[in-house]
Amino acid sequence: MHDEIDPVVKKYDKALNQANPDKNKLFIQLSLEGIVFCIFNSELNKFLSIESLKFEYGSRISEVSLQLKDLYSRHNWLSQPFQSVKLLLENNKSTLIPSPLFDETETSAFSKFNFTLTDDEILLFHKLNNLDAYILYPFSSILSETVNELFPTHSKFSLSGVFIEALLIINKNINSLKRIYVNSRINYLDIAILDGRKLLYYNTFGYRTKEDFIYYVIFVIEQLRLNPEEIELILSGNVDKNSRIFEIVYKYIRNVSFQRKTESFNYSYVINEIPPHHYFNLINLELCEL
Repeated sequence: MHDEIDPVVKKYDKALNQANPDKNKLFIQLSLEGIVFCIFNSELNKFLSIESLKFEYGSRISEVSLQLKDLYSRHNWLSQPFQSVKLLLENNKSTLIPSPLFDETETSAFSKFNFTLTDDEILLFHKLNNLDAYILYPFSSILSETVNELFPTHSKFSLSGVFIEALLIINKNINSLKRIYVNSRINYLDIAILDGRKLLYYNTFGYRTKEDFIYYVIFVIEQLRLNPEEIELILSGNVDKNSRIFEIVYKYIRNVSFQRKTESFNYSYVINEIPPHHYFNLINLELCEL
């Protein structure tokens, strides 16, 4: 039997028992580092629960699949009908293709510009409506089989696509204001630069140390000829004010803040106990539609 994993975060609103279950939506985030899932009730327009589990360092995708099955067997409510199930895949591979250039029959050729597809991966894509572009990304066939078995009706999303789409939606009423958005993950950081509602830049970088982290941030700022004394940098993900990452970012960038919760939704008091920037991409799955 697979060892049980103690949750890092486990927050459930008592109102979940009174909410209309037919209006519950399930969001799941999968990565080699762990699983996070939350429940959003569309009738209340409210997030009512979130649970996060962290895996041991060096986990493989087959182990993620086993952990998801184990989690499903131990949480009886996961087998109940949901209004919808959305799956967010966290990895470091993706590429953006403008809609006028996109050809579904050429996805394999497009992917080779940015990443190599392994034998265990299938190629997926979806349209980013607010960018008029497609995002192309790989997905493990092993994990795909597990998800299809547990949740026959679901939608898949890439973390990169959700990060970009959510930022564009949140900034849709801002005409001109350059900002750099940095999403911190374990071993990776995502950097997006927006000028109002226009995406100027996006990329993902791997890092090991805080020096690596700030190197890529400064590198991108210099490439776009921005002024670190003037640009506003907004952080999301697994970073806090007392972390070494924040400390070194603040040393080089004058104007640093954390991502706020999206005002389009309501949040249970149990969700408000968590820093608003921690699960930015998972929460904002509700903004993104295929």
